[in-house]
Amino acid sequence: MPYIFVSHSKKDKAIRDWFGNIFAASKMQSIRKEFENFGDVIPWKSIANDILRPDTHAVFVLLGPNVMASPHTIN
Repeated sequence: MPYIFVSHSKKDKAIRDWFGNIFAASKMQSIRKEFENFGDVIPWKSIANDILRPDTHAVFVLLGPNVMASPHTIN
C-alpha cells in the first residue's frame, strides 16, 4: 500500500483530521508524526526513516496556526 508521510503539531487537530478524512477516502495510508510526542528523543531519525521508505509517495508538512506556539515546531 502506498503511504503519505504527514508531520504536524498535535495542537492543529482540525487540519490533521481534515487531511486524515481525505486520505481515508483514498487508497493511500498516512503515517503521521507529531513532534511533541517525541519528548527528549531526537525525532529526525524516525522521521527520515518514514520519509525514505520505498512505499512513501508524498510528504506533507502541515504548518497550521499553532506552529509558532511550541518549541518543537517553531524551528
